[in-house]
Amino acid sequence: KEFLDFILNSKLWVTINLDTNEDEQKIFDSINTAGLKLTATDIIKNALFAKAMALNTDYEKLYKEYWEDLFEAKENKEFWEEEIATGRLKRVQSEIFLHSFAIIGGFFDVEKDTLENLSDIYKQKTRDFSAQQLESFLKKIKEYALIYQNFPYITKDTPLCFENDEQRLFHILKVTDTNTIMPLILALKFNLKNNSDIMKKCLNLLEVFILTRWLCFKSTKDYNKLFANMTKKLNKTNPLEFLKNNLKDIPKRYEIEDCLISKDNYLANKKAALILFWIELYRRHTNKKTQDSIELSYKWTLEHLMPQSWEENWKSIAKDELHAEDLIYQIGNMTLLKSSLNSAIKNASWKIKLNGDGSRKNSIKSCADLLITRELCDKTIWNEDTIRDRTQRLTQEFFKIWNVDDIFTK
Repeated sequence: KEFLDFILNSKLWVTINLDTNEDEQKIFDSINTAGLKLTATDIIKNALFAKAMALNTDYEKLYKEYWEDLFEAKENKEFWEEEIATGRLKRVQSEIFLHSFAIIGGFFDVEKDTLENLSDIYKQKTRDFSAQQLESFLKKIKEYALIYQNFPYITKDTPLCFENDEQRLFHILKVTDTNTIMPLILALKFNLKNNSDIMKKCLNLLEVFILTRWLCFKSTKDYNKLFANMTKKLNKTNPLEFLKNNLKDIPKRYEIEDCLISKDNYLANKKAALILFWIELYRRHTNKKTQDSIELSYKWTLEHLMPQSWEENWKSIAKDELHAEDLIYQIGNMTLLKSSLNSAIKNASWKIKLNGDGSRKNSIKSCADLLITRELCDKTIWNEDTIRDRTQRLTQEFFKIWNVDDIFTK
């Protein structure tokens, strides 16, 4: 009685009485999106299984078999509920998947539809379904969702390895915030699940396309239409040639070199860190003599060897501001350290920056856990010649990893 009195007197409870001709689905959506906003996934789930109830199916069985065990199992929830940046907004993984599925299924029109009306699109798609059609639709969702769920799930603590091509691509997509490509990747994975060799080549093409365009400041504003239309028209017989013919405006080698070298196109920290990280993993992969682990997590600090605040201790290296910027922002003047240097050290002369000043524990040598940093430890001087020489070597390694000259022609 005490418990029932609590329920009756509580202000947390709302009772809504509906007439038989009222649409409980619309009222559910309206109420639940008025406060704490539901994801499109929540509303789509409700619509799908409200439809199953209306068709007098065993909706509980359908729910458990095609939805609950996949999307709501405890071990899967972290993945499906992770928020991903999509332009100015954030969406959870499950919404990005359902958007991708709708594009692959041909019922999301990229010219007029948006993620904001994704749930309405699903409701319209399933409105006239029979029980058999609905179950077939749910089965197809699960089939694609299992593929999507097995995509690499990357956090800052994920150990990354160079030889894992798919993991490398997904790390690059995460760093570059490129999520509109997911429908195309999902369609490729579905159609090439029995051809790993061609799948690997397709993923490498996409990796070079995304990375080099990001590096060279190419516009990404039409990526959603580009990848959606490619997904819709995908040549399932020869997907590799299809990708080569449809991925346009690939930066030329000289454009990439300019971004790695030129003072007019200097690297932003985010770009330099990503490139140096994968060059480090490439070296660990190819250097059979090293005892270093071939796996690393992506949590390193970018350091300019000749510092950005150069005026006090580096005037013997730079003639003027323009000359200094030309040297400072080359990739050869950057490395990755396990922790940030104290400002007094990072702006000091090369000798102190490399070895420390005795009063602070951090220096380049003390933070040199990576091959790309250890190679600096025997440099008694750091000047224009050493910067340009290292830039040239790192640039050569860049093109060994991402060979724009060959990958779109072979």
